[in-house]
Amino acid sequence: MTDETLELFAERTYRLIVRLDSVGVDAVENAVTEVFDADFEDIDVAEFAPGASHAEFEGTYEGNEVQGTVSENLDGNAVLTLQDIVYVDGAAERLEALNDLLRDETLADTADRLREHDADENPLERVL
Repeated sequence: MTDETLELFAERTYRLIVRLDSVGVDAVENAVTEVFDADFEDIDVAEFAPGASHAEFEGTYEGNEVQGTVSENLDGNAVLTLQDIVYVDGAAERLEALNDLLRDETLADTADRLREHDADENPLERVL
């Protein structure tokens, strides 16, 4: 194998996935747009899951890049995914900023857990 291949396989992307049962997808997208100044791109998933939706976004938060997705699963629940969130300084503050708009217990709880643990040590196992 080449060095590039080894490096590719050594990279690990951690995602924070939050399922918001009581909040609609439009509300999540609006909050993400306001907090992260995000631009959305809709991805057509109708042929795979009729009635579901999926949108990718890129934005910034206090000068730092943010990317992720907002989806609606088949149960009608909103699913917010943030890429690399557990590695980023101020991740809890980002979630709290979203929670200020959405008022969702899940976001508040996740922000508390992020604040309690050092995300560099063992991100997903410790935080989620």
